[in-house]
Amino acid sequence: MPGAPRHPLPPFPIAAVEITGKGPAGILLVQNVRDVPTPHSGAEMLREKPGDRARLVSVDATGHGVYIIGGNSCAWNTTTSRLADGTMPERDVTCRAS
Repeated sequence: MPGAPRHPLPPFPIAAVEITGKGPAGILLVQNVRDVPTPHSGAEMLREKPGDRARLVSVDATGHGVYIIGGNSCAWNTTTSRLADGTMPERDVTCRAS
């Protein structure tokens, strides 16, 4: 689209945050296995830091969008449950390709 901005959000300063074993619970990470801009290995490393306070939903898919645009019912249902009523999976979740 002519004249459309390359980035929908303006740049903003980002302060470094140390992620440790202390802090809030109920952290749900949702990540496609084949996401080139943000590799799955990064989600796995991030998942380790909060320990039992977090869960990782790994989706057998390609691309950068998982929840709204991904079309995977496993990821959709797991994430919607967390957002709607606070339900966290008991362990990390692996979603098959859809």
